[in-house]
Amino acid sequence: MTPWFAISSPRRRRQRAVVVAWLSCLSCVGCLSCFLAGAVPRSPPGRCSDRGLKAFPWEAQANPKADEAYEALCKSFPDAAKSGTYMGTSCSKDIVRGRFDGLCQLFGQGVALTVVEKEPFLLLGDTQSQKSSFEYLKSLETDSQKGLALDTVIKNPRLLTVPVFEYQRTKPSLDSLAATSGAIDFIRPLGELGLAAAIFGSFVVIILVLRPIFYGVGGGQSLVGALTSWLPPIPRPADIAASYGINLASLVALIPLYQVFSAVKNSSQYDKLVNK
Repeated sequence: MTPWFAISSPRRRRQRAVVVAWLSCLSCVGCLSCFLAGAVPRSPPGRCSDRGLKAFPWEAQANPKADEAYEALCKSFPDAAKSGTYMGTSCSKDIVRGRFDGLCQLFGQGVALTVVEKEPFLLLGDTQSQKSSFEYLKSLETDSQKGLALDTVIKNPRLLTVPVFEYQRTKPSLDSLAATSGAIDFIRPLGELGLAAAIFGSFVVIILVLRPIFYGVGGGQSLVGALTSWLPPIPRPADIAASYGINLASLVALIPLYQVFSAVKNSSQYDKLVNK
């Protein structure tokens, strides 16, 4: 005799098939979840992440070179360092450290500290703009000038404060910038007053040298006059015009009349265009 629970009707068979299908789906979902949990990489213990995990101990330490850069800024711009602003721009310690980190990414820590100690003003400017200026200077290098842009910037870091559009407008050569930077770096130990004295002294020397060349000294003949004394005298334009009976002063008086005539003519042409 067959037990009652062994009796299988079509309805019971369909129910068992549905239950087995659901259990199979649940088993597949569980296996997939375990696989994904093992495949997703996890941050190592102590690593900094966006979810607030702690950073490595050495990442939390302060950069000593950044502190030296900030001290250089404080010496040159004590008021800005005290107030934390410079010309409406924030220059707090954290902001300055961030700008120094940007220079470190561009030059390395050693070179970045060197240029900042020479020109602390760099820490008050836009690091991205300074990076663009340096990249433009590097684009001026030829195959035989590799590294000249960096050497020029090290000697005169103020070149980083010149925007790219100004370089594009003036189009200076890298050799001329390197020569000027070398001269500035040579007299840098003299300080700002030394730089002003050097410029004034150069101006005086040029005057003393050029005066005897073009004008002479003590009423004597100039060097240019002595070299061109054998040439026939060059007549003046006024003498040439006078030989033809032309008075240059009368021609100058005609210029205002010509300007008035041009203004009246342009005004009449404009009225004709408007009335059409």
